[in-house]
Amino acid sequence: SSDLIGISTYFNSDSTIDISHTAKNESTVKTGGDPYTTPGLSGTDAPASAASKPSTDAVIAPADVSERTDHEKNSAIIPEYEVSDVINEVPVPSDGHATELESVGTSDTEISGGKTTSANFDDYYGLLTAGRWNDNTNWGFFKNLTTNGTLNFPAFGLNPVNRCAVTLTDASGAALSGLSVSAVSSTGETIYQAVTNASGVAYLFVEPASAGTWTVNIADSNGQSMLSDDKNYNFPAASVVPGSQYSSSDFPETLTYSVDTTGKTYSSTQVMFILDTTGSMGDEISYLQGEFGNIYDKVTAGNVSYSWNFYRDEGDDYVTRCNDFTTDIEAIKSVLYAEYASGGGDTPEAVAEILTETMNSTSWKDDSVKIAFLILDAPPHADKEEALIAATKTAAAKGIHIIPVVASSSDRDTELFCRSLAIMTGGDYVFLTDDSGIGDSHLEPIIGDYTVELLSKIIVDIINEYAFK
Repeated sequence: SSDLIGISTYFNSDSTIDISHTAKNESTVKTGGDPYTTPGLSGTDAPASAASKPSTDAVIAPADVSERTDHEKNSAIIPEYEVSDVINEVPVPSDGHATELESVGTSDTEISGGKTTSANFDDYYGLLTAGRWNDNTNWGFFKNLTTNGTLNFPAFGLNPVNRCAVTLTDASGAALSGLSVSAVSSTGETIYQAVTNASGVAYLFVEPASAGTWTVNIADSNGQSMLSDDKNYNFPAASVVPGSQYSSSDFPETLTYSVDTTGKTYSSTQVMFILDTTGSMGDEISYLQGEFGNIYDKVTAGNVSYSWNFYRDEGDDYVTRCNDFTTDIEAIKSVLYAEYASGGGDTPEAVAEILTETMNSTSWKDDSVKIAFLILDAPPHADKEEALIAATKTAAAKGIHIIPVVASSSDRDTELFCRSLAIMTGGDYVFLTDDSGIGDSHLEPIIGDYTVELLSKIIVDIINEYAFK
């Protein structure tokens, strides 16, 4: 594993870039949770109590957690970082671009460096730092945060709280991936549809309703209905406790079915990047342009195609600018390098418009693993809830995993919206951190312990992990 958890850069008075690093041991992690400090617990049922949050931390913890000592509970609140001496200095010409980034003796999970030339986008490689969190695999933690009112949904129309995790296996107990699972109402309406992941799990989200029931329908790898559960389930009840939307009825949080079929085998992987190019994203755009070549080189999954898509807002020189998938790296770079930050103005941007266009694109293939990185620092417009819900449902039904990457100067509403997107499409939530020293301040999400890594590494890891065959 890495000996570095972050890279920080700054210009000093004699026009050199100082590249310094912070060292960590194997167990050092960082704790999210601003404005509340969440204890360093990352287990599925870890409580969401907060050291600085008054009178709301009476969440019932599992025995193995509650028996931890005060020291153990609080030991991860202060990250155990040690700042090293500056380990390299790179001369900078008058145009501000580093002429050379020497290898700093780190492993390929940190910075690999390499010679670059002035004004080359590769000057920016490897400097952005980020964290990664998955609410679906930390569901007990997430549920506690919503139950005690720390997190409140819906966010821009998206409500990830009432989740039913459906697991499909064959007769031997092996996971069945790539099968379509639907929640269907008693009137025949499809409430939510999702595709099983590599673990054979599909996540269904069912809104509270005053009457009626719903059931589960399962389709085979060709999309043909093959099983309809003969048991009807109640809708979750509307909450009477602030922050809690869980029902006391028999709404099932987990269901498991053994199905006489085989899972889908994927022949390719499609990776889409959706980038906010408004004025506040200047630093992030430059560094992402510099890191893509490294990402492309380090993805080990076979038969991967990429698509870069951009958006701004109404009144700008464009609202959305979309491109098809391609494996031509030079064509991809040409499209990406031509972009720059401009426009925006007000805080919300055309998030609903770009998600509607990209999720409904006919370029997505049935036999591909589908990943969409949404890189942004601002939320959608508040009057676009219906479009956002529809785009999210479309993504889930197609099996598109949306991976939000939240940049600097974002707010809590943006965090909750992006976490909802990730949860409801089976994706991860990624967020930039201050460890790089690049851009404005980055909001600490309200999560458990996480590891700070280079953003390029996180993106590569996600592509390689999701691209199961």
